[in-house]
Amino acid sequence: MKVNNERRITRRSRLLMVFLSVIPIFGFASLGLAQKHHPKSYSFLSFDIPNAQGELGFTTLAGINDKSEIVGGFTVGESQGFLISRRGEVTRTGCPNATFTALLGINNSGAMAGSCFDGTNHGFFRNRSGQFTLIDVPGAIITQGRGLNDLNQVVGYYRDQAGDQHGFVWDDGAFVTFDLPDLENVIPYPLGINNRGQIVGLFAESPCNCNERGFLFSHGRLTVIDFPDATATIVNGINDRGDIVGTYVDGNGDHHGFVLDHGDFKTLDVPFAGIDFTEAQGINNRGEIVGRYLQSDPVYNFGFIAIPGR
Repeated sequence: MKVNNERRITRRSRLLMVFLSVIPIFGFASLGLAQKHHPKSYSFLSFDIPNAQGELGFTTLAGINDKSEIVGGFTVGESQGFLISRRGEVTRTGCPNATFTALLGINNSGAMAGSCFDGTNHGFFRNRSGQFTLIDVPGAIITQGRGLNDLNQVVGYYRDQAGDQHGFVWDDGAFVTFDLPDLENVIPYPLGINNRGQIVGLFAESPCNCNERGFLFSHGRLTVIDFPDATATIVNGINDRGDIVGTYVDGNGDHHGFVLDHGDFKTLDVPFAGIDFTEAQGINNRGEIVGRYLQSDPVYNFGFIAIPGR
C-alpha cells in the first residue's frame, strides 16, 4: 500500500531553526581505550516545528542519515511523523489509516522505520518510494519498530502471547528473534542497528521495568553500558564507526545526553540555562547527533542537532 497522505508544510509554518554558538563537550569518565576521535566542540541547531494545531514546543528528532536528512515527530497533538530535508523542508507522513505514527530511523537511501498504531501496535518499514510495509512478529500482541540500517534491516521489540518481551531483527519479511544472553529476569529494548549488524538498546529489570542499563550486542557478544555514577543509562543509536549515543540519569534525577567513543564517555548537553533534560537519539557517520531537550518552565521540548567541530 503506497502512502498518499504526505503533505508539505507551508513556507509560513516551516520549522524554526536557531543557531547556537560552538560550545565544549565535557567528559565524565574514560575506560582508557585508544583511537578516540571526539570533536572538541559542537555547534547546535534547535528545531521547533508547529504541529497540526499550530502549537510549538513539542518537537522531537529521532534519526539522521549521512545526507543530514532527519526524521522525528511530535510529543502531543499530532498523529504523524515528519522528514526534514537538508534544505530545511519538512514533509509530514504516517502509516495509512493509523492514528499515530512515530518515525524513528532513516537510512542513506531515504527509507524510514518506526512504529504506528491503528488499533494494534505495528512496526513499519517505508521504502524510498513511500510504500509502507507493516511489521508484525508472528504471534505477537505488540510489535514496536525502532532502528534501521542501509541494508533495510529494522530492529525493535515485541511482546508475545504470554506477555514476555523479546528483541527482533526484520529483514525483508524474515524475522530473527533474540534475547540478551547471560541475563535473567530482564526486559530487552533494542533501539538501534548499524551496517555492521551491531545492535544497541537498553534492558530493564523484570517485573518492575526499572533500573535501566544500556547494551551493545555485537556478533553474539553482549557488552553492558553504564555511564559512570549514573542511576540509569539508555543507549539509542550507533553509527558504523561504533560511536554510540544515548541518555543517562544522574543522582539528582537530571537527564543528560552522552556520546561513547571507543570506551570514552562524554556528556552532551544543550547549552541553555535552566535545561535539565537532554536526550541524544541518533548519530550518523559524520558524527552529527540528533535528539531533544526539555524546557522546564513552561514545559516544552525541542529537537536539536549537534554538529561536530574540528
